[in-house]
Amino acid sequence: SRDGLSKADFAYKFATVLGFNCHNMERCSIDKSGLLRAYRPKDMRLDVQRFENAVGVNLPTLDDEIKKAAEEYLK
Repeated sequence: SRDGLSKADFAYKFATVLGFNCHNMERCSIDKSGLLRAYRPKDMRLDVQRFENAVGVNLPTLDDEIKKAAEEYLK
């Protein structure tokens, strides 16, 4: 897609589109979670503009892709 979200924002948005209550969800930095010892980049988004221009397509928005994934999940 042409947009980017953090993993937390993606989880919240996907849960919201599915109609779940997100009040029990809590954001946490991976640095503070103590779950991973290996370094992880903070921002893994990719700028797809160069790809879109080279191939001559417009990729869908992340919101559209989340809605589509939610519809498929609910089937």
